[in-house]
Amino acid sequence: MNIFKVGKGEDGFVLVAALLIMLILLLLGATSLSNTNVELKIASNTREMVQDLYVAETSWQEGANWMLSYSKPPPDANVGVETANVRNFGNGGIDVVNNTFPAGTQDGTLGGVPYWYKVAYREDHPSPGSSKDYRDYYYTVTGNANRAQEIETVVRVVYGK
Repeated sequence: MNIFKVGKGEDGFVLVAALLIMLILLLLGATSLSNTNVELKIASNTREMVQDLYVAETSWQEGANWMLSYSKPPPDANVGVETANVRNFGNGGIDVVNNTFPAGTQDGTLGGVPYWYKVAYREDHPSPGSSKDYRDYYYTVTGNANRAQEIETVVRVVYGK
């Protein structure tokens, strides 16, 4: 008597079932691999954006330091233009604003990321608590990194006459 008797028409069922299970596992593996590639791209983009943000932060600070190198308010860099820039992006000369951040005009690089900064005059008024010879000057300092991230801040500098 044979207890492992295969029923009629059941020959090869185990082989078909094994192939179906292998196909399901193959599809799960391919899906996982695809998801991993997407996650790696997201992580890479996030890292680049954060790096650009830090470089933009550094660039506006460099703009603030540039202003501190002056003992008197810096002169306007643009003549007859609606902006009152005292320093254009990329230290562009008179009326060279460089708003499109052309290659080769960057103010520097940090970690291989190019950056630009500009300084624009906002307003000035007498410095409270000081003699009439001192004035508070307010400037908008804009830092741009890799043409992608931009940070803008207002800086107050006190200049004497």
